[in-house]
Amino acid sequence: MRLLFNTSSARGQSVAGLLIALPIAIWLWALLRYAVDVVYNDDYALLTFIARWHNPAVSWSDRFADLVALHNTHRIIYDRLVSLASYYLTGQINFVLMIWLGNLALGGICWQLWRGFRQLGLPAWYFLPIPCWLFSMQSHENMFWSMAALQNFTVIWFVQEALHQVHKRAPLGWPLLLSIGAALTSGNGVLAFLIGAILLVSQQRRDRTLWVWLSYTVVALILLLVIFPAAHERTPLLGWVPNLFVVLGSAFTNETTTTIPLAGGALLTTAIGITALFRVTRFGAVGRRLRQLPGLPEWLAFGLFVIATALLLAMHRLPDELLRDRYKLYAHLMLSLVYLVGLAVAGPRLKVGWALTGTLLAVVMNAIAFHACLPKIIGGFQQRQADAFNFRTNATTLAIPYLRSYTDSLLTSTQQQHIYTLPNPIKPPAAWSVTPSTDSLLISSFQDDFIHNSFLGEHPCYIEIDNQTVAHTLATGTDKGMYITISDKQQHTYLFPASPGKGSIRDFVTGQGLFKPGFAVSFLSSRLKPGLYQVKLLRITPNGYQQLGAGQPLDIQSVY
Repeated sequence: MRLLFNTSSARGQSVAGLLIALPIAIWLWALLRYAVDVVYNDDYALLTFIARWHNPAVSWSDRFADLVALHNTHRIIYDRLVSLASYYLTGQINFVLMIWLGNLALGGICWQLWRGFRQLGLPAWYFLPIPCWLFSMQSHENMFWSMAALQNFTVIWFVQEALHQVHKRAPLGWPLLLSIGAALTSGNGVLAFLIGAILLVSQQRRDRTLWVWLSYTVVALILLLVIFPAAHERTPLLGWVPNLFVVLGSAFTNETTTTIPLAGGALLTTAIGITALFRVTRFGAVGRRLRQLPGLPEWLAFGLFVIATALLLAMHRLPDELLRDRYKLYAHLMLSLVYLVGLAVAGPRLKVGWALTGTLLAVVMNAIAFHACLPKIIGGFQQRQADAFNFRTNATTLAIPYLRSYTDSLLTSTQQQHIYTLPNPIKPPAAWSVTPSTDSLLISSFQDDFIHNSFLGEHPCYIEIDNQTVAHTLATGTDKGMYITISDKQQHTYLFPASPGKGSIRDFVTGQGLFKPGFAVSFLSSRLKPGLYQVKLLRITPNGYQQLGAGQPLDIQSVY
């Protein structure tokens, strides 16, 4: 610790750099281990776009219409352009390439905050909380989902860089281009124009710069909100403020409870609001110190973007969606901004305490998020692997019946046209060795009497297969390679992921493992045709494929 505080020492700076790089290195390790080139969820929209673009029968006017079309409530022109670049550069659409490009934008976000931090003239170790918050596994939905990575990380980076250029009084061409890029990346990107205008007004410019920016802002608002509006469903007005706080405090929980996020978000929002008030009024020594901080207007403008985005989520997302991990990046950004402002206003004696407190909080939050979210990351990885195996082996991904015809026909068509080919990560059953095992699988069925929709049907029936003894470990690779195999009489074999569950915090802290023994697999019974199946466990390790047990019967018809 003394070496770390000895900032004049080259070794001290090196130690600080290594500590800052550690959460980023863990992030990169997870990407290298679990990112795969398998289409997932809304990525099918990009695959459909490329398939139509590839089709010579589609006119150029229709292709352009596809390029600018809304996806749900977002304009994802940037995502589509990147998918086109991938298609033309590599000959096929490549989802791993897009995942990495999206994650690079997160690096750009961190770099922007680092650039602002350096203006404080503090030792490098004071910056450690920022990468611990930004490179948190709570953002795993953005990490491994190519459309989410391109959209959710990049729009923030574009807005952040645009506001930085406006704050630095750079020529308007570059920040306008970045703002346009943000508006064409995600729905909240249009905020770059509005907040940029507020920043320009605060600079009291008297030249034509403000009027040029306002002209572009008006055009952008008319185009995006009037001529080509997105249809939104709004939540009740009384829920907007508490929902806003839940979004901004969502990093404080890995569960579904809203009490702690609500309190945390209110505290962080209040801190930014008081900072802005003190700077405007120049109240006391703190206000005068804030006025002397050159980077504060940029931080406050960016904080306004974060709060405005959280408000949009509060207005247009249901309460149970607000704690989705894809949105927690905004809570991480708010934490980072409040921490940086605290460093700026704290006196010399308080700075070290503030930095140590922030570092301890950030490190603990990062470690707990790793423990809580790694099983989810593995579950998504195994699902993608199973999708690739099932399609290559049986010409189906076993999507729910509502979507199966569309997804299977799209994958077949794109594979035949060499637009996209699913990888072959798991060898066929002929390469599996049958291994005797006493591990038993408990098979049961249940109905969800609360669901009735066009996707799943009325009171859908689920199959659950669980085991309480199989171990998952990172060292043996079984975290990646544990699946349920279900085979019919025609020797068609289907895979379902047997993902690990998170172990106890005590076991994690004492180094006894990340995962608890066993697993529980649930799937909609209608994913399989009625009939009699044999169920086994497949364990994939670096030493080979082990299909465990003699098999247990599963009669799909008996569950209706």
